[in-house]
Amino acid sequence: MGTPSAPLAGPGKRAMRSALAIVAGYWVMAAGVLLLYWLVPAGATQGPGTGFMAGAMVWGFGLAIAAGAVTAWLAGRAPLGHGLALAALVFVMGRATLLTQASVEPIWFHLGNIDLGMAGSVIGAVLHARRARAGSD
Repeated sequence: MGTPSAPLAGPGKRAMRSALAIVAGYWVMAAGVLLLYWLVPAGATQGPGTGFMAGAMVWGFGLAIAAGAVTAWLAGRAPLGHGLALAALVFVMGRATLLTQASVEPIWFHLGNIDLGMAGSVIGAVLHARRARAGSD
């Protein structure tokens, strides 16, 4: 799958395209988490059990991989750099949420989600780069 040919392809618009790609990747993760809590509302309202939290972390890791790939694809260049930028956004937003919102989940759950989100973002971007490189050979 090639990179999208968009009106944001000119040299002066690369930064805008990069920013939009990173935000789009973050929204992939956010939408997936909202979907999980919509499908399993007890996890959000009654205080999740360990099984739910473990499943949610696996789900979130998969979402982060998808988000990293989407970010790299939309950016159209420097996939690792964009994956790292998405990881930085995951770190900042995750820590901000942890510090500003009361939660029923234990701290290990939040920190694990941040770490897995960061790792998945980079892994997804690298996987996209490898796939794109293999397709161009």
